[in-house]
Amino acid sequence: MSKTKTCGGRNGKIEFLRFFFSVIIVIHHSRKILGDNNCWFLGGSLAVEFFFIVSGYLMMHSITKAENNSVLSLGKETGHFLLKKIKVLYPEILVGFFISASFIALAEGLRGMSVVKFFIDSIWDITPFIQSGLTYRSVNGVVWYISSMILCMAVLYPLIRKYKDFMLCVIVPLLIFLSYGYLCRNFTDPRNPTVWLGFTYKGNIRALGDICLGIVAFVFVSWLSKINFTFKGKVFLTIVEFFAYLSEVLYMFFYPATRTDFVMIFVFALAISITFSGKSVDLGIFQNKVCIWLGKYSLSLYLGHNFYAHYFRKLFPTFGDKKVFIVYMAASILTGLAIMYISKLIRIVIPKALLYIRGFLIER
Repeated sequence: MSKTKTCGGRNGKIEFLRFFFSVIIVIHHSRKILGDNNCWFLGGSLAVEFFFIVSGYLMMHSITKAENNSVLSLGKETGHFLLKKIKVLYPEILVGFFISASFIALAEGLRGMSVVKFFIDSIWDITPFIQSGLTYRSVNGVVWYISSMILCMAVLYPLIRKYKDFMLCVIVPLLIFLSYGYLCRNFTDPRNPTVWLGFTYKGNIRALGDICLGIVAFVFVSWLSKINFTFKGKVFLTIVEFFAYLSEVLYMFFYPATRTDFVMIFVFALAISITFSGKSVDLGIFQNKVCIWLGKYSLSLYLGHNFYAHYFRKLFPTFGDKKVFIVYMAASILTGLAIMYISKLIRIVIPKALLYIRGFLIER
């Protein structure tokens, strides 16, 4: 693998792109306020593919590390991997849930037992299982992405660990084309993740294809990283990478969901592969604390905006499009910051609280 210098083990360019595509998703959801004709990124929901592909790549990285270091049984190792993934995400999910649920309860004027029932009906939002179908109402719809990711990884991780060669050479590539083929034939595009297919959600099929594509990207990067490119070769790869990302942004800006989505997903995979390979000549520009911070903030921003999009037009009926959009973006940015720093505080307080409770209830 590439020896490119990283900040705390993170690829700064990937972290910056996490933030960049999160912003595109936030702008995309303004369509619920402004209408489709006035939305800048009507096709912006395709940005979710970036996150799924990156997640597949990083899962494969974890599998490779586990091959050399793990002494656990396959079941325990898989459980530890999933619990670690959930632990990293959970404080933000929890804080985002309570902020979104409280905002919606106030916006809808709920009181008394109505509030209690509302929270109970929405409780699956704070679990990884909302995309299993075990849900009644979602107050923060964007959590579907996290749930679909966890569910797919729970299946793929142990299978790849157990049958790595067969999975990488046969099953994973097959799952990519079967997943996308099914979606293409039945829906023309992979969007609208909460459509129920009778056995699972559409978003789970989408996630399966994307995560498998991220796994293939990891294999491609492993090969690409071994090649000693000249400076001109690295410049060429950087140009390909730049125009691949640019084509994604232009496509999401000018076009809604179409069958071309399935081509652009592979373009995403190509760009992400070059970024992870460490062969880009501009990679060092992004290896700084600002980009790393933006990458961490991206999750909180993603979790802290969608509920505003559903209600701001109703709450500010006299505001013009420009004004309500500014209020929406400002509220999303500030809520993202609140989620991020409250979650940081939770990570400090909870371990101490659990230690105290354990000492209170259990004898040493």
